[in-house]
Amino acid sequence: MFRERAHAWRGENEMFQLDSWVQVMFGQGIHPANYNRMTEGMKEPDLARFLEGIRTTISRAVASMPAHQEFLDRYCRASDDVWKNAVMK
Repeated sequence: MFRERAHAWRGENEMFQLDSWVQVMFGQGIHPANYNRMTEGMKEPDLARFLEGIRTTISRAVASMPAHQEFLDRYCRASDDVWKNAVMK
């Protein structure tokens, strides 16, 4: 259903949320051939408002995130000793 019409669903007791399933599909190279027809049931202004809400939510989340290098320095930085040993080998 995802491949045909971009339809994803979550069964009862499933570990992944809907957005996670979509990410799994894209990660496996599965892309929808068409859009989800459920959007046709929405009036255009309602759909535009809905999509703008998604865009705003994502923009706010991204704005609150550190820059990539800052994240690496904060959470993934190796000590200088590690780099000294790696260069000597």
